[in-house]
Amino acid sequence: MVETSRWSDVSSLLEDLVCLLVDQPEAVRVKALQGSQSTVLEVNVARTDFGKLIGKKGCRAAAMRQLLVAISGAHDRRFLLELLEPGDTPACVPGTRTDAARQEDPLESTTRVLQRLVELLVDHPDAVRVTSLPGTQVVVYEVAVADDDVPRLIGGGGRTASAIRELLVAVSGKLKRRLILDISEPASRRKGVERFERRAAKRSRRVWEPDAEGHASPDRGIGPQAEPDGTNRAA
Repeated sequence: MVETSRWSDVSSLLEDLVCLLVDQPEAVRVKALQGSQSTVLEVNVARTDFGKLIGKKGCRAAAMRQLLVAISGAHDRRFLLELLEPGDTPACVPGTRTDAARQEDPLESTTRVLQRLVELLVDHPDAVRVTSLPGTQVVVYEVAVADDDVPRLIGGGGRTASAIRELLVAVSGKLKRRLILDISEPASRRKGVERFERRAAKRSRRVWEPDAEGHASPDRGIGPQAEPDGTNRAA
């Protein structure tokens, strides 16, 4: 029952994601065809929205498929996307989105969908935090996950993160605001960077003793040493 619920979550997430991309969300229909090891997600949209769903050179469809590949790896089940062209016999049932969901603020919808998407991608969904920082023309979505989930969120070669950014670009065009994804670094990496910066700052503050010509020795530093008043010691 738990796994079946997760699979239905993927179907519901895809429906909400598609609704963000199109102009007629009320026409969006998604049906999940369940197999023993695979789930085929069939998507219908209005005829005028089919091009928006596919994207230029298929970039949006490719991004959605990449995200489903990532979700498949997280749940040991294969999810396949089938985009039905307008005029095909609908294989899906009426949409499940409520009127309240359709009337939700677009930015709030995007935050909610992004939260659900990240939760399905990682092993520790309870640790997922998505914070939106809205500006006049830009909205930054800060995403924090458990340290060991960061590689899963980024994906091999950065493909998962790139797919999320591709879809945010698509939603940006619809909302007339730039949407930016900011994935927080693991705490362990941040501590390592801070240690490196502290060591670098300490080295840069050292005062080396000059040699007879007023230059630091090769193993101590480079260049003549200056007194606190800015004059050269060798002068």
